[in-house]
Amino acid sequence: MLSTWWQSLQSKRRASRLARVVRRRPIHDALWTQTLEALPFASQRSPSELARLRELASLFLDSKEFSGAQGFAVRDEHAVMVAVQACLPILHIAPPERPDLAMQWYDGFVGIVLHAGEVRARRQWLDDDGIEHNGTERLTGEMLEGGPLMLSWADVQTAGQTASQAYNVVIHEFAHVMDVRDGVADGCPPMPREVRQQWLGVLRSEYEAFVEHLDAWDRFGAATGLPEPLLDGYATTSHDEFFAVAAEAYFVQPQAFALRHPALQRLFDGFFLHQLHQR
Repeated sequence: MLSTWWQSLQSKRRASRLARVVRRRPIHDALWTQTLEALPFASQRSPSELARLRELASLFLDSKEFSGAQGFAVRDEHAVMVAVQACLPILHIAPPERPDLAMQWYDGFVGIVLHAGEVRARRQWLDDDGIEHNGTERLTGEMLEGGPLMLSWADVQTAGQTASQAYNVVIHEFAHVMDVRDGVADGCPPMPREVRQQWLGVLRSEYEAFVEHLDAWDRFGAATGLPEPLLDGYATTSHDEFFAVAAEAYFVQPQAFALRHPALQRLFDGFFLHQLHQR
């Protein structure tokens, strides 16, 4: 009896704290409407989901610090656009009454840096013969463990248009955040041990199938009889990049993703829809 009373008291205190945060960082109606109009893959959610998404976005804004690089001035509309897209992967990952648990997936960093456009980053790498090379890489986003997380505003802003290409830089980078929460970038976010091997088995099998599909398409195109790949070729880089690229398509092109990658769709449903976390 005492345990039930204590749990009820804790629940009320938690709800009160969350309500204070939402009041402190509200997303005003006009800005909310403007953001949803720019993101049809988000606005098509049910009213209850949109209410939850708005609450999570407020909690997100309260927990992160935005800054602009090279003179880019971050305004409310920039931060809200990022927050709404970033919160899609955690929309159903915890019970509706526990948005604080959902936000814990992103508590490993605070800073988010917005650039006006893509960034050229210097890179060093070793080839297969052990020879060191130097060069530059064009980045539209980058997640560094412990932060900050970098995003190109040009790509964030056009997410509604590029969704048709199954592309979303915000979801991509925050999928990486979820992946490395256990300290390992392997395309498998933290989950119950008994399902981890199953997850990795499906993910790696789908990865190999996609590599073969993309290779055949690049060499022979439509003559193969295969459909044009839905995922970007960058997904072949590694298992963790395959997970992040697939997560983009899962959230912004859900019908096409379910049709092209049914095994991945079932796998992702189990994780992003809270089913695995109930075990």
